Amino acid sequence: MARFNFRLDPVLQVRKMREQAVQQELAHMEQDRQAAERELTRTTEEIAETMHVSAVPSVDLASSLHCEYYREALKERKVAQESALQDRCREVQEKRDHLVRVMQDRLVLEKLREKQVKLFRSRESARETKELDDLGAMAFCFKYPEKGGE
Repeated sequence: MARFNFRLDPVLQVRKMREQAVQQELAHMEQDRQAAERELTRTTEEIAETMHVSAVPSVDLASSLHCEYYREALKERKVAQESALQDRCREVQEKRDHLVRVMQDRLVLEKLREKQVKLFRSRESARETKELDDLGAMAFCFKYPEKGGE
């Protein structure tokens, strides 16, 4: 039996490697997004803590002002972190879209390969059947020359 050879196998392998690379990039980007989310949560918790501390009446004006400035700085940091998180979410979504396109490119080649394998097998089966039929006919002719032989 002949061996199937898909001429686009090297291209398929490159596309598989590219897909794996994009998956790894997406995983790293997702980790970065989760880290940004944790930082934002931490900052939000710090703001809540400073609100709780400032709710306690204090006689020291300097400490109250210091707490207020710190809270304002935390709020500014929170705004920056929210913006960074939105950017990361957008980048992750873009990478996901890119991964979908790369996967589709690979799947197209795999479908083509499957079709060619199916066609190859059907041709091989037809060829083997024809060879067996020819051998059977020749054997019949040699065994019974008076019925169909020469």
